[in-house]
Amino acid sequence: TLAAILCAVIIISLVTTGVGAAQSESVDVQGSPDLDAFLPDNEVVPGEETTITVQLSSDGNVNRGTPANREVVTTARSTTAQLSGAGTPIRVTTAKQNVGSVRESDPTAVEFDIKVPTDARSGIYELDVGLAYTYISKANNRPTQRATQNTETRSTTESIRVRVTDDPRFAVSEIDSTLRVGEEGEITGQLRN
Repeated sequence: TLAAILCAVIIISLVTTGVGAAQSESVDVQGSPDLDAFLPDNEVVPGEETTITVQLSSDGNVNRGTPANREVVTTARSTTAQLSGAGTPIRVTTAKQNVGSVRESDPTAVEFDIKVPTDARSGIYELDVGLAYTYISKANNRPTQRATQNTETRSTTESIRVRVTDDPRFAVSEIDSTLRVGEEGEITGQLRN
């Protein structure tokens, strides 16, 4: 019918107008992410095996573009993180971690298992966080031009500080006892701090 044909023409016109509006949106942005690593809870105790959580955040730089397109170039993609305790008594037992994307608006937590020797001296130690990622340095999507983007790779090293506390550490040695199961008596030994 005529009414159905007119309705179809109006719908097609609206859809075409919507597509045209979407295509007219222009993206022209240039910049890069700038990753940082920090440790919210940085205290460990000698003799413990524990998990520390490293926070990764991006404080990006935008050289050209609008705030609406900022995330295109300030997001670190395919990010990997590796923690190293070289030069410190702290031993890292977790291998390189695949992190994924790190955005300005959404810091990312990465967990690493560590071992602190019982004879580790108290103090502050710096551990290196090796970061590698890709990012879009430039994106251009103008209505009259072919869409283009440049992807680059970057590696960087950030430092985090771990504090080994000087909490008391006790060890029992030279235990002397002739007791058997079910008997009562004395056990002697030396308690050393």
